[in-house]
Amino acid sequence: MTQLINTSIKVIQTMPGEDSFVHFKNVPSQIYNKKELEFFQLHQLEKEFLKVCLVVLENETAKARVGIYFNPHLNSDGKVVAALGAYECVDREKYWKLILKESIRICKENGASLIIGPMSGSTWNDYRFMDNVNAQEDVFFGEAYNSLAYPGHFRASGFQIAASFYSFIDKNPEFRGVAVEESKRSFENNGIKIRSINLDSYQEELKKIHRFCNEAFSTNFLFSPITQENFLDKFIPLQPIMDPNFVLLAEHNNKLVGVVFCFHDFYIKSGKRLVIKTLARKNEKKYSGIGKLLSHVAVKNAREQGYEDIVHALMHMDNFSVRLSKKSMGVEFKNYSLFKMDIDK
Repeated sequence: MTQLINTSIKVIQTMPGEDSFVHFKNVPSQIYNKKELEFFQLHQLEKEFLKVCLVVLENETAKARVGIYFNPHLNSDGKVVAALGAYECVDREKYWKLILKESIRICKENGASLIIGPMSGSTWNDYRFMDNVNAQEDVFFGEAYNSLAYPGHFRASGFQIAASFYSFIDKNPEFRGVAVEESKRSFENNGIKIRSINLDSYQEELKKIHRFCNEAFSTNFLFSPITQENFLDKFIPLQPIMDPNFVLLAEHNNKLVGVVFCFHDFYIKSGKRLVIKTLARKNEKKYSGIGKLLSHVAVKNAREQGYEDIVHALMHMDNFSVRLSKKSMGVEFKNYSLFKMDIDK
C-alpha cells in the first residue's frame, strides 16, 4: 500500500521479506557516517508484535522509517498500547513530521489509546533515546545509538516524557563499597550463596536466569514476559564475551534470587571499562541488599583486574538500581528518554 503525499514524497508500508523492505534498511545510510554504521549498535527492528513498517521516500530515496508494534502485554485497563521502534529519520521537518503523523494515524486507526516510543515491541529490545547533548561523545558497549535530533522530533510532534533513564560512571580507581567478604558471609550464614555463571552449562544457566528475570522484572515499568526461546536467542550469541567474574548469581535453596550482568566495554579506545548492564533481585524483604552485594562483588573483581571506570547503565529513574548508584557508585554520565502520546478518540 502506498500513500501519495505529492509527486516527490510518499509514505510506503512494508514488512520484512517484501521487496520494498530494502528501503527500510537503507534509511540509516542517509543519516550516519561510515564509522557510526560500522561501529555502533542502532535501534534494531524486531519481528515479534510488529504490525507494519513505514518508510518515507523522496524521489525513491529513503529518508525516514519506523516500525509500529502492538504488544498485548502492554495493554492495561482495556486500553490498547502501540509502540514505535527502529525509528530513523533525516533531520528535516518535512520528513519527521510526515512519518510521525502517519504513525499516529495508523495507531489510532488500529484502536490505540497510547503510543510509546522509541520501543521495538518490548523493553527486552531497543528502547529509549540518548537525550543529552554530549551523548555521542563516549558511547559504551550495549548502548543503542541514535541521532540526537530524534528526541526533538518526538517532542515537536506532541509526545511527552513517559520515563527517564540514567547511566552513571565511577572513575575512582579505589573500590569504595562495603566490606564485600563480610557481607557475603552474612548472606551465606542465611543459606544464600553467591557464585559466577557456569559457562560450561551456559544454556542451562540461561534457562534459570530466564525464569528468574520474568519474575523479578514483572512489576517493572512496561514489563512484558519474554519466551525462553527469545531469551536464549538474545543471550546465546553473547557467550564468547561473558566473563564469569562479572556475571554473578545469588541462589537460595538452589533457586535464583539475584543476578548481575556486566560486560567489558569493547568500544573504549584506551584503558579498561566495565558496563553493569542488568541488576535484579527477588522482590522479598529477606533478599534486601543482594543487589548491592552482587554489584559490589563485580566492581571489586573489576578493580582487581585493572578496570579504571565502571558504568552503571540504562537504569530507570525510580528503580532501586538508580538509588544504589546515586548513593554509592559514581556520578550521572548520560540520560535517556522514552516518550508517550495519549490519543484522543
